[in-house]
Amino acid sequence: MTSKHYYVEAKENFIQTVVNAFKCSHFLDFKYQGGPKNKTPWIEYNGIAMGDSQLIIEYFNKKFDIDMNSHLKYTYWYVYKQERATAWAIQKWLEEYTYWYVYKQERATAWAIQKWLEEYTYWYVYKQERATAWAIQKWLEEYTYWYVYKQERATAWAIQKWLEEYTYWYVYKQERATAWAIQKWLEEYTYWYVYKQERATAWAIEKWLEEYTYWYVYKQERATAWAIEKWLEEYTYWYVYKQERATAWAIQKWLEEYTYWLNVHTRWYIFWDDMFTKILNVPRFVTAISKVVRRPKMYKDLYTVGVARHSDEEIHEMMIKDVKHFSEILGDKKYIMGDKITETDCAAFGVLSQIRWCTPESCPGHQLLTSGELKNVTDYLDRIKDTYWLDWEEILAAVKK
Repeated sequence: MTSKHYYVEAKENFIQTVVNAFKCSHFLDFKYQGGPKNKTPWIEYNGIAMGDSQLIIEYFNKKFDIDMNSHLKYTYWYVYKQERATAWAIQKWLEEYTYWYVYKQERATAWAIQKWLEEYTYWYVYKQERATAWAIQKWLEEYTYWYVYKQERATAWAIQKWLEEYTYWYVYKQERATAWAIQKWLEEYTYWYVYKQERATAWAIEKWLEEYTYWYVYKQERATAWAIEKWLEEYTYWYVYKQERATAWAIQKWLEEYTYWLNVHTRWYIFWDDMFTKILNVPRFVTAISKVVRRPKMYKDLYTVGVARHSDEEIHEMMIKDVKHFSEILGDKKYIMGDKITETDCAAFGVLSQIRWCTPESCPGHQLLTSGELKNVTDYLDRIKDTYWLDWEEILAAVKK
């Protein structure tokens, strides 16, 4: 691995931590030779040179089939996909189960009514017609016979009297008798037929509800519970997994793209003199020359990035807030995302180690990390250094030479 500067930069610490975590055999070259895109960090592996920390990490993941984030879980798309999966499960349940239940229910209702018509209504109508015929027969036998007999015996007299006195009343009584017969038939027979028909219909519906509807509702509830159970087993795990991976990615990008540049501005612009004379032990006249030649170009680069557009006081305040926010995110966990190290921890160590060990004492961020106020962060940095930087002292000795 090569380095643009003979001192160790933040993103190089990131790559160094990842290489150590992968347990890859490597060596450090502190002679500046210029890498791809003229930026650091960069590595050379089997004659292949590549720059940019994220591209290097992705190359390691593919080359050695190692994913430091494989144990993470996640949530961003969780709610969205959960609602889509719920809608899909309900749709399938309606299409595959409910449609056939309703279809069978309607067929069962039609079948019950058909059976009732065949078994009950036929006999009611048959008996009604028999009773009507019997009533008419009895009326003919009891009344009409004598009426016809007397009519024939007194035809002349009857015709004369009918014409003179009775025809009106005969027609009137005939209509009254017809109305009376119909009324009695309705009262004696039709009422009971309609009453029994309604009772039979109610009984048929009650039996259908008892025998069929219970099982349909029972099976429908069982199918719903089964669909929800399968959805939980098949989908929920992946939603939580993706949420944690996205959280780790967001924290890593925040440190690399924001906190990193705050530290660069602090070290190489605000505290330019202290960096050269106290950290790098460069003679003062060299420091003065470089300040005239190099510091304006550094300011231009920082202004392009955007960080130099703030005042020095604002930079210090933002640095303190970033370190405190990181302490709140870390909490009492061993690493940022739990008990195992991830790429995010490598990036965090690369940035925070520079603030703690390679920044002048007058920097407020350095003072915060060395005062003991954020003990969880200092313990975290020591844990990574002691676990994955076993050659820490050797590297520092080589840098000093």
